[in-house]
Amino acid sequence: LERPVANPEVSGDHDPSAATDLFQPFLVWAGRVEVIVVKLDPKASIQTISNAMDVGAPSNFDRLLTLFDGDANALRQTIAGHATSDEKTLHTIRSVHDETGHLLDPHGATGYAALRAHLRSNETGLFLATAHPAKFLDTIKPLGLDVRIPERLARYRDADLLSVPLDNSYRTFRSFILDALG
Repeated sequence: LERPVANPEVSGDHDPSAATDLFQPFLVWAGRVEVIVVKLDPKASIQTISNAMDVGAPSNFDRLLTLFDGDANALRQTIAGHATSDEKTLHTIRSVHDETGHLLDPHGATGYAALRAHLRSNETGLFLATAHPAKFLDTIKPLGLDVRIPERLARYRDADLLSVPLDNSYRTFRSFILDALG
């Protein structure tokens, strides 16, 4: 996450509010975990169809707060949180496809919904989505939308799975590693 501020190494000036109007307010979208940014009150993760955003207590939140010299009020003035439901995410995927022909993945749909919710009538917004909808076939196919799988991704569909499911415990992990090493 980058935020334009004066370079403290060069100028000795580090004013958390020094971002230009072009970059304020900055919107953070995170599935249904609005509590992180808004209340600074981490919670357990909630499973959603936007699974990369299912982080109830993000490890990088402290770094974000550091950009504001630990000032939670300054953070709240610059960064807004947004939460959306799975149903709203699916609705966004469908409506964007119907209106534009573009097929969003669940993460992109969450970002788009957040942008639309916070964008003022006199503003132009930008959202970025980097995941391909083909990664979310189980989520998108029930909408009846055609997901074209790129050839490069299709080559890996039938490849051998190189992972081993393990219980979420150090003891199990340790035993697996030791057994694998012989």
